[in-house]
Amino acid sequence: QSRSAWNVHEVTRLALRQRLAHAHPERFRALSTRAAALVQGDEPTQRIEHVYHLLTSAPDEGVVQLRALWKKWNRLAKLQSLQALGKSLDELCGSELHVPKARAYALVAVAVIREDRIALRRWEEMVREAVTLMTQVNDDVGLADAYLLLGRVLRAQGRLADSVSAYEDAQKHIERRAATD
Repeated sequence: QSRSAWNVHEVTRLALRQRLAHAHPERFRALSTRAAALVQGDEPTQRIEHVYHLLTSAPDEGVVQLRALWKKWNRLAKLQSLQALGKSLDELCGSELHVPKARAYALVAVAVIREDRIALRRWEEMVREAVTLMTQVNDDVGLADAYLLLGRVLRAQGRLADSVSAYEDAQKHIERRAATD
């Protein structure tokens, strides 16, 4: 028992989620929708759990809430909450349970959260995968975030010309989004 509810060990939970997602995808989404609806509140653990389930049950809504959550916590320097969010997103990214858009946003969020605590090569791989996925789903907001992060990655590697190019790509997507919104 944990936090006025029941908790299943993460390894067991992940195995159950993967099996259910592959064998019964509609039931999996329905259960994820119910779980997201049950976990409401302003506490970090509740917010994380809510977004965690939305990313598989309602990915479009989940990515909006994920983006708002990690940006807010990052701005407010809520490091403990960000690390807990990163751990949950790591689980989702490793499980291949979500659609490309949700995976891309999860990768960007984890890359931002782990920015100072991850090997440069791994950091770049995560961000480049996010750029590829955002390109596939044609998400200008996500592409702007991903290219801005790629610019930081490349700058940290000392690849300044490539970094400027990534920042210019981010600017194109910001301007494209501004023209349509």
